[in-house]
Amino acid sequence: MSPEDSPPPCSASRPGRQRWGSPSGTCSARSSWPLHSAQGPRLGVPQMVQTKGQFGSWGALLVVLIVVVMYLGFFISILVFGGQSLASVIPHLSSKAGIVLLAAASIAATIWGYNLIHAYARIMTYASGAVLLLAFVWAFVVHPVPHTFFSSGQATLSGFLSREPA
Repeated sequence: MSPEDSPPPCSASRPGRQRWGSPSGTCSARSSWPLHSAQGPRLGVPQMVQTKGQFGSWGALLVVLIVVVMYLGFFISILVFGGQSLASVIPHLSSKAGIVLLAAASIAATIWGYNLIHAYARIMTYASGAVLLLAFVWAFVVHPVPHTFFSSGQATLSGFLSREPA
């Protein structure tokens, strides 16, 4: 058999299939993303790292771009809601100033990272414990439950859902 009579090396080089070879291959390759996303937690490898092995450097680029856009959108929405929350709690602070304040705190956490987050967690452990203790004091000392609360007889759903008038 001469080289002219041999079949082409791939179906994409045939004139009739060239138009549909790439889209069908792309669709079949992209449909495997949900399937391999479950492998990451099972294997202990982040999905963005895993995509390079499965799709190559250029194939993983689309996944990385999608994830970057998703994280950026998530970060922006957190900044906006956080800035609005700070503005509603602190009267002289505008929403834009709250956004800038939270962005500065996020940049500091990005730069100093691990040590800052663990120092913050230590501080918040004590602060959360103090707030919980104050909530118990408020519930049982400042605004106590009625003296018949623990000895009122039977527990009923309507009694649980109702509020006793002060």
